Amino acid sequence: MEDLGLNYVAYTQTMADALAMMHWGAKVDANDVEFVLAPPRASSTRTSFPSHYLGKHVMWVLDFDCVRHMSMDEAGLKQACAAFMRNDPFYPRPDGTGTADEALWWFFRQRFLETSAEILGDGCPHAVLPRRLMEMIEEEDCRRRKKKQELQERDEDTEQD
Repeated sequence: MEDLGLNYVAYTQTMADALAMMHWGAKVDANDVEFVLAPPRASSTRTSFPSHYLGKHVMWVLDFDCVRHMSMDEAGLKQACAAFMRNDPFYPRPDGTGTADEALWWFFRQRFLETSAEILGDGCPHAVLPRRLMEMIEEEDCRRRKKKQELQERDEDTEQD
């Protein structure tokens, strides 16, 4: 995206908005959804993304066949976290490296929390759920990175023997 000069922050924010709407508006886990870029319909009033290479385009969310209802509690958050982690190629990740990818995660996270607060509204008893979900995703990502590192170290040790 950087090489093509695309506004990756705008894409990230659009994805965060969509995820917040699915979780708190539709109350679904967003399992296995896909974000795709496509030309806008001729009559579309949707916000589009300009690109020298891709032309004017919009982002669509597809593949709702695996989406399931989620409860507004800890079990629902676990379900949403698992769905987020399964959608690996699509969402920014909290990689903990301080790189541009990490910065993208923070754009995503911040927008998700802002949009979630708008959807849930003031005084909502579920207002703590979006922040808790982001924490769960960060914890799970950290756990997976640690496990991957341990496996790599074990493989290196095995190769040296």
